[in-house]
Amino acid sequence: MVRVLRGEGGFTLVEAVAAVAVVALAVAPIMAGLDAALAASWHARNLAIATELAQQEIELTRYQARTTQGFETLAVGPGPVEDIARPEGVFQRAVTVESVSVGGVDLKQLAVTVSWNLHRSQSQVRLTTLLARR
Repeated sequence: MVRVLRGEGGFTLVEAVAAVAVVALAVAPIMAGLDAALAASWHARNLAIATELAQQEIELTRYQARTTQGFETLAVGPGPVEDIARPEGVFQRAVTVESVSVGGVDLKQLAVTVSWNLHRSQSQVRLTTLLARR
């Protein structure tokens, strides 16, 4: 004898699959947003690191031009590209010095470019300053 239970609570297999599908559709955009936020966070972190590396090189060159080596010893032209390994990745730093004259004053323009690769795309930061003879 088969007993039929009425009023018994529970879900059928179709209802359970439909519920999982609805949850998956609701969670997918959230996960995509988290992925974009994570990528933006990595880019911001690398941007801050690259800016710091460029600023360090500018300050070191400025110090050397004013004290130990002198303004005249700054070689005009592109310098060597330096690879800088950090826990966050490898950054490349390049320095270029150009002679410029502004209002009859001889200056040297120092440009530091730091670049890095993140997820097959290259980004860079370029800082430029002018140095004057003391």
